[in-house]
Amino acid sequence: MVDDDEIAFSAELLFAWKKQHDVFTANLMKTDGRKIRLEVANRVFKPFADVSPLAMNIVQEKDGFWEGQLTLELINRFFEPALRELRDVEADVVFGKSLVLHEGSESVFLNRKMDEAQRLVNAMKVIVENDLVAAWGENSVPGDEWEILHTTKNISKCLEDMVEWEKEFALVYLEDEDWAEPFSILKGAVSRQVAESARIQDFIADCVKKVAAHSGDGTLTLNYNLVFDLPEEFEDNFNVAMDRLREKKGL
Repeated sequence: MVDDDEIAFSAELLFAWKKQHDVFTANLMKTDGRKIRLEVANRVFKPFADVSPLAMNIVQEKDGFWEGQLTLELINRFFEPALRELRDVEADVVFGKSLVLHEGSESVFLNRKMDEAQRLVNAMKVIVENDLVAAWGENSVPGDEWEILHTTKNISKCLEDMVEWEKEFALVYLEDEDWAEPFSILKGAVSRQVAESARIQDFIADCVKKVAAHSGDGTLTLNYNLVFDLPEEFEDNFNVAMDRLREKKGL
């Protein structure tokens, strides 16, 4: 049975077949109205078809909790390249010229990185807590597929910038090794946020599953704890390291 073999007959393959079948049927029936509707739908929803046949099918059918299904499909597609790259960075598989920090430039570099880290964390928090909820639709209002696409792209872009933040650290070469301790504390701070971001997939998959199993009677409340913030001990540890550095250098 095709439906029982998810490896040989993936959802993506089945929906690609469905799309081909729709085109074939429209041509065979020679019904201009149906053919035009199909052509318009394919043109309008092309950004979703470019992601996957499954994403295209979801926005066309809009069955059940389609907002969650679409978000999950888009995030699964968008996240993987960034997560793959982060695994390489964590394994020290990083390519590029070293970023040489000459003596006296370390403080400016660290201040910039800390500002970028906080900005990325705050952005991810706003996107997930506010933008995604609004894109899904509130108070029984249907979601907006274009806002879902925009929001998931923003989540992905934020994730990519987090990985780039870590890659820059991996390429740093310190002329003054006395700065090694504060640098070691800051390095990896953002990668923990990437790991937290990846949990969004689990949250949305759980939402889709629970909504599908819901009988429809009463309100269904979905709770999930995602924490987008730098570690509590991070600032204290960094300040202690900087105090030791100042003492050592007589600053």
